Amino acid sequence: MTDDLSGWAQDLVQAHIGQATSYQDQAYLSALLEMVVELDKRYNQAQAQLDGLAWNKQDW
Repeated sequence: MTDDLSGWAQDLVQAHIGQATSYQDQAYLSALLEMVVELDKRYNQAQAQLDGLAWNKQDW
């Protein structure tokens, strides 16, 4: 699940990949896109872990 900021960042990087004229720029932007996707995944995992740790079964 991506949030609005991650989706925006991915769209922006993909647009720049399409406009890049050199291999170096395309490679850099592709690595940047992978990083944005990975950061979004880790953010969601950390958020889910925090939700799990905050849940208290005695309150239910």
